[in-house]
Amino acid sequence: MYLECYRLYQAKLREQKLKSWKDFCSSIESTNLWNAVYRYAAGKLRSKPTLSTLKAGNNNYTTDFQSTVNQLMEYFLSEDS
Repeated sequence: MYLECYRLYQAKLREQKLKSWKDFCSSIESTNLWNAVYRYAAGKLRSKPTLSTLKAGNNNYTTDFQSTVNQLMEYFLSEDS
């Protein structure tokens, strides 16, 4: 009787350990803040390039973000007639 209860106990213990591990692994993706710290320390963070200036058609460059956006809008969106 002891061995049967011991086997049942071990089976339940393994089942709960596995369930706990699965819960941990599924929650670590969204809540583990150490991932960002590790990437920063390892130099794996990549900065996203920002568009600062554009060369206009007359060999002049845009000077601020708003004029850059305006140039892009003029280039990609034609006037609807």
